[in-house]
Amino acid sequence: MALVVSAASAKWFCPGDDYRMAHPLRWVLLGLYICIPFFLELIRANIDVALRIITGNISPGIVKVNPDLATGFGRLLFANSVTLTPGTLTLEADVKTGDFYIHLLSVPPKEMVKQKTVDAAALFSFFKIPAWVRRIAE
Repeated sequence: MALVVSAASAKWFCPGDDYRMAHPLRWVLLGLYICIPFFLELIRANIDVALRIITGNISPGIVKVNPDLATGFGRLLFANSVTLTPGTLTLEADVKTGDFYIHLLSVPPKEMVKQKTVDAAALFSFFKIPAWVRRIAE
């Protein structure tokens, strides 16, 4: 039965001739990503948002981020990781340039923001989420 479902969903799951996400190691990496780096970043972001709301230290804004991801699944995973993390929201993704427009609850200091562009790794504190996404999806 599992083979029938796999064969039926192959065109949806692996569009074209790109079968890189069919490799079991990528699924293991995806599970590790969700359980360790993403979960820890999620906890950190919840604490950060709670502290910012209590103290009133909020400076919202929209920034442009380019994580240099080549695959559609990688961009989807990055955008969902940003949106699921409290205090951030993916507003738009430019497919041609690979840029993401993200609303932040607290924009980094002006030294870090050059022309409203932020390094993708600066969005997360403990782990380099774009590197994890690259490892999984590319």
